[in-house]
Amino acid sequence: MGAVRSRVCLTDRPFRFPFGISWLRDLYIMQPMFFLLGRLLVGIGLTIAIIGAIMMLIHYLPLGQLPGDWRLERPGFRIHVPIATMLVVSVVLTVVVNVVLLLLRRLG
Repeated sequence: MGAVRSRVCLTDRPFRFPFGISWLRDLYIMQPMFFLLGRLLVGIGLTIAIIGAIMMLIHYLPLGQLPGDWRLERPGFRIHVPIATMLVVSVVLTVVVNVVLLLLRRLG
């Protein structure tokens, strides 16, 4: 009697990429993570761009020169207390933070 050859089904063998490029399979498996990482990087980039634009535009605002800002100058002594500017910045930041929190609550 001759030797019995068993037939091997293709599904019994683990899938291997040709030419040793099994890292492609790992990239395919990690595809959702790369999508989230891409969204995160775009969000960080937009945030940096917005902060940069604000920093460029803040130069043209009269902050520190509003009517409620106190300035006391004497020989050898100078003090500046920007009370009106602090109030304006506080109100603007309060509105911005509340809008962001409202949007995060609606999305979440």
